[in-house]
Amino acid sequence: MKTTARTMGLALLAGTMPLGMSACTQVEGGASQATSAANSAAPSVASAAGEATSAAPSATSPASTPDQSSSAAAPTTSESPSSDTGTGDSGDASGPKTGKVGEEVKTKEMSAKVNKIADPITPENDFDKPGNGNHFVAVNITMTNLGDKNLNAGTTCLKVKLDDNTSAREDFASYGQRLDYGTLYKGDTTTGDVVYKVPNGKKIKTIDVKCGYGDEQAIRIQAK
Repeated sequence: MKTTARTMGLALLAGTMPLGMSACTQVEGGASQATSAANSAAPSVASAAGEATSAAPSATSPASTPDQSSSAAAPTTSESPSSDTGTGDSGDASGPKTGKVGEEVKTKEMSAKVNKIADPITPENDFDKPGNGNHFVAVNITMTNLGDKNLNAGTTCLKVKLDDNTSAREDFASYGQRLDYGTLYKGDTTTGDVVYKVPNGKKIKTIDVKCGYGDEQAIRIQAK
């Protein structure tokens, strides 16, 4: 009986061992599969996270594009100051200082005043004739040296333009007090007449006065 009971116990024990081992194998296999599944899932999650990260710049990229394009498209302008120097009416040394008949016009070097334009005149000497198609015009002018340098004043200081922009020619017809040629020291003044031969129908337009030889400013008297 003891032998039979022992044999049955061993048989039962032998029967339970495979079950236990199978159970352990299943448990271990399940654990391995779970671990493997977890490991497989981890790269997928990481991959998904990487895709989300790479997608983020793509989503923000269009938003930054307008700023860049607008910055590139913005024109760059540079303004330069205006270089309008005027014509001399404002006293700019780049052009003549202008005035009218009967008005004294001053620069740093001198002043000039055309007192009168006599058009036409009759010469005091009957032998002085203007020639066919011409007549005589006299310009009475006063000039004063306002600078420190001496001025060589005389008829050569005057350049007369007619209304057709041609130059009038000086004549030595006898009339009034001829403007003498001479040196004007600082503060000196001279007054005299200069006679011009002018074609009939023409009038004096401007009288430019400049007695120096340097870059001093000229004076322009408007006759009309």
